[in-house]
Amino acid sequence: MITPYPGTPLHAEAERGGWIESADWRDWGGHQIVMRTPHLSREDLARAKRFIDGGWALVEQERREGASPGLTLLRRRHYADLLAWAYGLEGVQRDAQRKARALATSHAVPLTVVIPTYNRRDILKKTLLAFSAQTVAPAEFEVVVVDDGSTDDTLAMLAAVRTPFALRVLAEPHRGPNAARNRGLAAARGRIVLLTGDDMIPGPSLLEAHLKFHAGHQDERDALLGLIEWSPEIRVTPLMEYVVSPAGGQQFNFAEVRDGKAEFNLFYTSNVSLKRSLLLRQETWFDTDFTYPACDDIELGYRLRRQGMTLHFRPQAVTYHHHELTTAGFVRRQRMAGRMSVLLTRKHPELDAALTRVTEHGQASEPLDDASLERMLEAVLELEKPDLGKLGALRTGDESFAAVYRRAVLDPLYAGLLHAAYRLGVREALAAPFDVSIALPVHDAAAARGTLTRLAEVTEGAHFEVIVVDDGAPEETRAFLATLGGDVQILRNAEGRGVVAAWNQAAQRARGRHLVFLGPGALPRRGWLRALVASAEVDPDVAVVGTTARPPGVGEPPTLLVRRDRFEAVGGFREGAPEALAEVDLRLRVRARGWRVVTDQTPSARLEAGAP
Repeated sequence: MITPYPGTPLHAEAERGGWIESADWRDWGGHQIVMRTPHLSREDLARAKRFIDGGWALVEQERREGASPGLTLLRRRHYADLLAWAYGLEGVQRDAQRKARALATSHAVPLTVVIPTYNRRDILKKTLLAFSAQTVAPAEFEVVVVDDGSTDDTLAMLAAVRTPFALRVLAEPHRGPNAARNRGLAAARGRIVLLTGDDMIPGPSLLEAHLKFHAGHQDERDALLGLIEWSPEIRVTPLMEYVVSPAGGQQFNFAEVRDGKAEFNLFYTSNVSLKRSLLLRQETWFDTDFTYPACDDIELGYRLRRQGMTLHFRPQAVTYHHHELTTAGFVRRQRMAGRMSVLLTRKHPELDAALTRVTEHGQASEPLDDASLERMLEAVLELEKPDLGKLGALRTGDESFAAVYRRAVLDPLYAGLLHAAYRLGVREALAAPFDVSIALPVHDAAAARGTLTRLAEVTEGAHFEVIVVDDGAPEETRAFLATLGGDVQILRNAEGRGVVAAWNQAAQRARGRHLVFLGPGALPRRGWLRALVASAEVDPDVAVVGTTARPPGVGEPPTLLVRRDRFEAVGGFREGAPEALAEVDLRLRVRARGWRVVTDQTPSARLEAGAP
């Protein structure tokens, strides 16, 4: 079994496809290192075999069924789980990490600029030309451009452009800016990584300022936020002035900087640099669950801040935003930002206070829908049209009429309109159905805490709720459950009814398209839910996805996902039978209806051994 080192072309290819599609893995620069592993336990060796068996099962599945997006996702998750396990083995971890870092930093440059791009050929060319005019030597940096499936001949432009610095171009299918950024980060070779955008024109001394900062701040946790201003080549409208002002702050709110330091919510990927070694410590870089570019940078900034990152600010590191905003377009952006903020707080419930304030404010306002938002927008657009050319000669004190009109009339209207759009986005996200409802019977407080903590840490790739059934639990457990919030429902039974009855009880309150049934104390693995949902959605005839059922008390606990409409159609679990037998009975009744039952051998889809 060969596991590539992170930071190598071999690793990048395996990460993208799940395995290396080559007659010889050495074609990708692979090399074999013999590791003496007398310290490995029998369980370690057994788990290695399960990874191999799981990989071959995926190979066979692709041969039978052909390639599909769902299968590609399973391949990637299998590889990610394999790599995490291989470099987490006791006794191997330190040596492997040391060698991985050494290999990843070979042929390094001081700084890598990572630019994701999509259909901005002409502005991107300006950006690259501006990087050609930096005050630092071209040998001091490289630029990695990741094309996110552009359709405007961006790749042709990149093939023709000539730069004095090293320019690497990576072409990817269109999967969004976060996937593109992650691809660029995986390819970066610099000790420092600068994140910027394809519509950001760097000032001549941008890279000099970033390099100078990091030379004086060697701690891996020190990062730098630079200044972002509107490009002098574009017309700055009253809206554009408002959204970057202290009164607005929807974009580039540098007014919040205090004593040269910024909080995680200012982790702007338009102009921020950090040590690559800090990024290599993260299990996830940019979360691709954020399908719109809002709150995704805040989410990564928050995780980095929790790990000790200090975000410094230097206005000398300036870049210019070459992007004109329209009022209607920015209203749409704020609406999507509201939706993404709900996703952010679902991933990090401790940030929920800000969302609560937004929704509480919204409840005190008039009911808001598409029609009322459209009326507000039409009114603002009309009031943006006064003939400022004729009235510009009027003065109020030392201010022009335009400045007075913007501050007195437009700014309050912008505030109401943009907040309304954001609030509507929040409401839409909160009202949206869940992808998955997770049913979890609990009795013991420690086991419940362990499962819920693990769910928060490793569950990604689906919008989910958790339905906890207090199945006659003692007071200690009930006290713990009373502290839970977010997307967690608590159902209480005065006396214990058993796991199977609790599962049925949770299913009756579920709002998700899929139901997942966990036993008390279950400990899912990273990527488990993404893998299950991907398997379920490959074919509409799939009704049940699970690992192999076991006799009671034997082997790994199974994971079971059932489409909610199919679960209801067969009448749910038959109560009174032991848990494992109830699962088998459900599968048989589903098959009898002509629906498919899929056995998922992907390691990430299973629960850890030792869970009840």
